[in-house]
This record gives sequence, C-alpha cells and structure tokens, in this order.
Amino acid sequence: MEGTPSVSIRRIVLSMGVGIVGLYILIAVLAYYVSYRVDLPALEGAPMTTPLNNPTGWIGASIAHQLIYHGFGWIGILFPIGLLYAAFQWGNGRKIRLRYIGWGLGIVYLFSTFGGWLAHVGWVEDLIWCGSVGAAFTAWLNLYIGPVGLFIVWTSLAVLFTWRVLTQLLTSTSKGEAEPSHFSPQSSPTPENHTEPREELSWYEVIRVSPSSNRKNPEEASDSKENKHVNTSSSSFTMEESFSPSATVQKQEAPAFSVIFPAENLPEAPQAPLPRTSMSVEEGWFSKKEATILDVDLGYTPSFRLPPLELLGGSDENTLPPINQADIETHKDQIVRTLQHYGIQVTRITATVGPTVTLFEIVPAPGVRISKIKSLEDDIALNLAALGIRIIAPMPGKGTIGIEVPHAQPRVVPLKELLVAPEFRQSRALLPLALGKTITDEAFVRDLAQMPHLLIAGATGQGKSVALNCMLLSLLYRLSPEQVRFVLIDPKKVEMSLYQNLESHYLAAIPGLPERIITDVEYALPALQSLVLEMEMRYELLKELQVRTISEYNRRCREREAPEGHKPLPYIVLIIDELADLMMTKGKEVETPICRLAQLARAVGIHLIVATQRPSVNVITGLIKANFPVRISFRVASRIDSRVILDMDGAERLIGRGDMLFAMGTEVLRLQSGYVSTRDIERVVEFISAQPVTEPYILPEPPRIESEDKAEETLEERDPLFYEAALLVVRNQYGSTSLLQRKLGIGFNRAGRLMDQLERAGIVGPGRGSKPREVLIQDESALQALL
Repeated sequence: MEGTPSVSIRRIVLSMGVGIVGLYILIAVLAYYVSYRVDLPALEGAPMTTPLNNPTGWIGASIAHQLIYHGFGWIGILFPIGLLYAAFQWGNGRKIRLRYIGWGLGIVYLFSTFGGWLAHVGWVEDLIWCGSVGAAFTAWLNLYIGPVGLFIVWTSLAVLFTWRVLTQLLTSTSKGEAEPSHFSPQSSPTPENHTEPREELSWYEVIRVSPSSNRKNPEEASDSKENKHVNTSSSSFTMEESFSPSATVQKQEAPAFSVIFPAENLPEAPQAPLPRTSMSVEEGWFSKKEATILDVDLGYTPSFRLPPLELLGGSDENTLPPINQADIETHKDQIVRTLQHYGIQVTRITATVGPTVTLFEIVPAPGVRISKIKSLEDDIALNLAALGIRIIAPMPGKGTIGIEVPHAQPRVVPLKELLVAPEFRQSRALLPLALGKTITDEAFVRDLAQMPHLLIAGATGQGKSVALNCMLLSLLYRLSPEQVRFVLIDPKKVEMSLYQNLESHYLAAIPGLPERIITDVEYALPALQSLVLEMEMRYELLKELQVRTISEYNRRCREREAPEGHKPLPYIVLIIDELADLMMTKGKEVETPICRLAQLARAVGIHLIVATQRPSVNVITGLIKANFPVRISFRVASRIDSRVILDMDGAERLIGRGDMLFAMGTEVLRLQSGYVSTRDIERVVEFISAQPVTEPYILPEPPRIESEDKAEETLEERDPLFYEAALLVVRNQYGSTSLLQRKLGIGFNRAGRLMDQLERAGIVGPGRGSKPREVLIQDESALQALL
C-alpha cells in the first residue's frame, strides 16, 4: 500500500494544525474573560492599531469577542475545547464520537438561553452571560410565552437533557458499547448509496442469536443488511457511522463487517426431583418426548435410576464474560491492515464469537491467492499479540477464509451446560458423547457408535483426562448398566480411580484379573485379549440369529424373536487413558489386539476411546491411525505431533485448557471441551453405587499369564550375554543371528540360542526365513522397563 504513509502524515499534520488553532482560541477566550471590560470599547469600534490587554493580539481577541459577546456567551469556551478534543482523537488514530459533539452543542444552546433569561429578568446586565445569539433567542421566546414560560421550558429541557445524558452513559457502561453514535436505518444512508470512498467509514450489523433461533451463516448475515431485518425472534439491528479526518484520502472502501454473538442467557436446567424413582416417561429430567425417544431406542429398565442433574455443578457460576466489541473491532482493523500491507484486499469480514475464540471469516478480493494469506499466519499473530492464531484456508463448504483469534479470557464450559442442551437431550444417538461447545456456542454431541472409535492426543495438562471424564459421565447420564459396560485401563493409576465404586454396576468383570479398573500394565494385555474373545463370541451369536449388528440383535431379543438362551447384549466401551505407557512396555503385543478390536468390534457393540500424551509415530502407529478415523487433539508441543494425530497442522497453535480440534473425515472443528470437577464425579458415582447391585457382566477368561516360578526359571536359564544381545538388537532395530555373531564374537549355535531367548522375552518376533526378525521393542527405555 503506497498510500499508507501519506495518510499517516496527513493525519498528524491535520491534528497538529487543529490542536494549535484550538489552543490559540482557548487562550484568547480565557484572556477575554479577564480583560473584556477594558478592551470592549476598542473591540466595538476602535481602530486595530489600538493596543489590547489580550496576549493573543487583535486576531485572538476578535475571535473571542465574536464567539462570546456576539455569539453564545461564556459557554462558547466549549468550541476551542471541541477543537482540542478532535485534534487529540485524530492524533491518536481514533474516531470522533459524534454523541459528544451533539451533547456539546446542546449544552451551548441550553446555557446560552439560560443566560439570556437571567439578563431578561434583570439578574445580569452583560451580554457575556448569553451572547447576542442567546439574547435574541430568549427575546423571541419571551415574546410568545413570557418569562415564566421561558423558565419552565428551560427547566424542562435541562432536566430532559441531563436525564438523557445520564441514561446514555449508564447504558454505554453496562453494555460495553464501543461506538457511541447511533443512527436509525431510516435516517442513515445505506451502503448502496455510499458513493465517496472514506477510510474509516464502517457499516456493520450486530446479530444476537438466542438458543432457540436458527443461526445464520456469514453470507445470510451479510445479506440481512439489505433487507434491514434479521429473521430471528431475539435479533436486533443497528447501523453505526464513524468519521475520521483522513476519510477522504482512502482509495478503497472499508470491508463490510458483521458480528455474530453467542446467546447471553444460557438455558436453565429443568428442575428434576431428587432422587428419581424410575426412568418412566413422565419422570426424570427428560421431557416426555425425549423420554419416549429413549425408551423406544434403548429400552430402559425401570429398576435403575439415572443420576439427576443436581449432582453436577451449575453453569450460573461460569457465565460468559462480557464481550468487548471494541476488541473485536480492533482485531478486525489489525487483520485488514496486515493484509493490506501485503497487498491483499478484503471485501467482507464476519466475526463469530465463541467461548474460546472469535472466528473472523474474510472474503478476499478476486485474484488473491489463498496460499498467500495462509503464509501470513505468524504476521497476523504478531500484530494481534495473541497466542493460538489459526488460519483455515479455505473454510470447508464456504467461500471464505477463517482466522481464529483466541479470547483473552476464555470461559469454562461446565458439563451440566452440555447435558441440558437440546443437542444432547433430544439426541437419538446410541452412545452420545457431549464433547464441548462450538465457536457458535452450540453444544457439540456425537455418537460413539457411529464413530466408531476415538483417538485422543495432547500434551500434559491440556485437558485430556477432563474430556475423558466428560465423555464417561455423558454415557452414565443416558445409559443404564443393562445398556453399557466399561473396561477401564489406567496405567497412570490415579485418573480412573474415582470410578472404582462402579464395579458393581457398570464395570465389566474379567476372570483371573484382581481388579476391575486395570492399573497394572501386566494385566492390560489379558484384558485386551479377553475383549477379543468377547468380540468373537458375539459374532457367533449374531451369526446364529442371522443379523449384522448388535442393535438388530437386541431388537429381536426384546421382541422375543430370538431362540431361548439369547438375551440383549450391552455395549462395551474400552477406555485407555495412556496408550504410550502400554506401547513402551508391551509394544506389538498390545497393538495387535487394539487393531483387531478397532477393525472388527464395531458391529458387535465394542467401541474404543484411546488417549495418549505422546503422539509420536512409535505410539500412534500407522496401523492404529488407519483404524481410528475420528480423532481429537488438544494442544501439542510441535507441528510434527499435530500431523501425527490429525494429519494436518494446527494443534500446536491451540491455547490449552480444553481447547481442542475434532477431526472426523474432512470435518475439522475447533471446540471448547466440557469441564467436570472431581467433586461432581464423586457425587455421581456415590449416587449410582447407592443403588441395588446389578448382575455382573463377565467377559471370557483370557489366556493364562505365565507364572512367577516359570519366569524365575527362565531368568536363571538365560545366557550371560542375553542383556548385551538385547541392547544390540534394540539399538540397531535389526534382529538376525549373523549380527550377534559379528558383534559379540560368538558361534552360530550360541547366537541361535540367544535369538530364541530374545523371542521368548518378547523382544523380537518369530523367524521369517532368510529375513531378519522383527524387533518388537522400540527403544532402550522400553527394554529396561521390560527386563
């Protein structure tokens, strides 16, 4: 933009000139107040060579005399003050607030008339109190309504004007308005009639969307300006105009700008009786229509009571903080200025305000290359001084480019707020997961049965465990133990311990394992093998009834269309809170059953939710990624980690605290995850555990674990060079007998026995003929953990 420096210089020169004139007149007026009685004869008829007592000379004294004596009286001092205000605003690159100018003119006429009334009743005798304008206006009014009427009119106008000013100030303070000058659409020019280009002339609409109204896309929001209305029950439309001194030097119109705000008032949770007695249609916190949907689809049993919403923390403590429209306007200007600096023109901008970020959707001018805008990601982040700027170029399904700018104060989204939302209450999903809120402040709910598996990654402390808790509680609030069971694997030992008391209701039992929540890595493999056996058994049951899915199988069982011995099967959700720990210790042994379950278990109602804080290729292998099409990424350390989990950049630019990206096929959405406290989880678990014990669901017995005596015997029989051979194989990631011969200086027979011992220890795979054996341990730390 070649014209940008000249615009800045003209602004500075103009503001300095106006400020100097305003200061000169202000000094002249103040001096006139002191010396006007002495200088009045000279100003009224003496030649200009007569010396005056005003330090600003004849020019300053004459201007002050015309402004005060022949103008509006002593209140005329507001005119030089107005010039100084304009110079200050222009010099700082701000817009003149037209409301303040209107207030100043009103005060001038009001007090000039009051001075004229004082002079008319004889309380003052000098025109300095009212000026010629005030005296003439007062004499004209006095001719028709007299002194009493004049006093009543002036008093009424003074009270009305004061009330109006105070009301506007209080309204602006409470609502945080950024632009104070308002014009009705009928009296303001429309954007179509605006012909002369002006630099900071901005037209935009503010659309407030209620939860019950249909949200508009940016194109519809922009088109609503032409129709002068928005088709929602709670929407309002205002048009605001602001002027700057450099408005006539800009050679291109400012882009159209619209803001879509979230609902200010969150929906109140329906009050449910506590405790509930059953899941009948008439009771519970679901409506009759919603409960009917659930009864038809899932077949609730009346003997179990789902937890009420009162157990969760309310959303009234975490309401959305006031949205500063001035910040949104500032960010918009900075984005436009940055793009224009690189020669990119913008025709329209739409800002959608969410709980964590504001999405600016821009429509570039024809001929602008998208890759050029994408390359400016760091420049825009530098100008906005914001963490986590993300550019979506282009927006899927839209002809726009998205720029996500995080809020300075992102708000927490309580789980209760998601559960009371219509998206969850009216969902027909078999396994609904309340994942969080979108940028448009809508609850985001997806069906785990349709995913059918979920892979979650993110650095430590970014919200993975909290998100897992929200998903688990979403299922507990919708499904009884007859409909869903859980297998929880928690190598970190503390994340899932809160659900220990659910073992008599929701946790599946695995024969031979000492605990329902698996915290020992040694028991993780048998648990996965048991689930594989359960999957194969369920496929045999489906084969007998000649059905393809578990939903068809359960329907036939409920309708008594199945042979004797068949009964409905619950869904099983496997949750692994830290996959990296399992992969480090068990490697390929764990990967194989996980991949088998991910490939085949969907049809028989077994679904996986796997989380890890180490999204590296050693943990999230290509085989695992291929079987987990739906993935969630919280903030990660590097762009490489983002590509591992999402196959794209962006996760490294998230801001943490539940900020996440949800990827399902080509759909990639930025969400704010829900939040549930430890106390909330304890209350829900306590409520469930207080109910009568349900019939346990027992999985098949896994293959027996090698006894400790046999393990000790194996250790005693190992070759003295076993550990060196293991290190050699792991470091080279190459398992062959010839390698051991060359590096350890041993014969073929001893090298063969060492290789067999490495295979039994789980370090290398079985022989593959002339090819080297596959190395199952990825690094030395995993080897040390194994040995």
